[in-house]
Amino acid sequence: MINLLIKDFMLLRKNLWLPIVYSFMIFFVFSKIDTTSQMIYVMGITMISYLLLMYSTAYDNLNKSDIMLNSLPLKRRDIVAERYLSLFIFIASTALLMSISGIIMKSTGIVENLRFIQLFDVAIATCSICLIVFLYLPVYFKVGYVQAKMFNFAIFFLVFMIPTLLSKVIMNGNPPKFIENLNSASEIQVILFMGSAVALLGIGSFMLSNRFYSEKEF
Repeated sequence: MINLLIKDFMLLRKNLWLPIVYSFMIFFVFSKIDTTSQMIYVMGITMISYLLLMYSTAYDNLNKSDIMLNSLPLKRRDIVAERYLSLFIFIASTALLMSISGIIMKSTGIVENLRFIQLFDVAIATCSICLIVFLYLPVYFKVGYVQAKMFNFAIFFLVFMIPTLLSKVIMNGNPPKFIENLNSASEIQVILFMGSAVALLGIGSFMLSNRFYSEKEF
């Protein structure tokens, strides 16, 4: 498992400067959209983690890593599990990167109304990116990177459209009951609710991915 994670790092090492650049660009881009700077960290962690995962799967496809890995004495279940574990490593490293970038941007005063990163930001970003990736990975392990790419783009934009659609429903004065309950809940309750939902989705996603990949022929 450790060697598989190192493999991902080795594939990405030449482009590790890109997340650093993106982490600063996000502050400039979203500070113009979100004038109170409330969602910058969430968007930054989500988007950069997503890009890192996409880069790693793209490089695997380019280098035909699946053929090589399946010629080694590795369990296919471990190959699947490593892809899920790498997601959380990407999230953790991106959260750290965004917090450092945020400190620099706030200390220099480049972005107005900027606050430091909070645990709630990381939790919401984790739930968001997990929702996208947990829907994508079973398709990826079933049909491969090329065919799954368009599906992933659709899921990615759908996930980011949902909050916009919900906000319009709320503004019209007819929010669903669960939205009313979430609005009155504390941050801890929101995190627990979303975390539980994402955890259940993650279990189902892993089981499907493992099944699809175990049946796949190379």
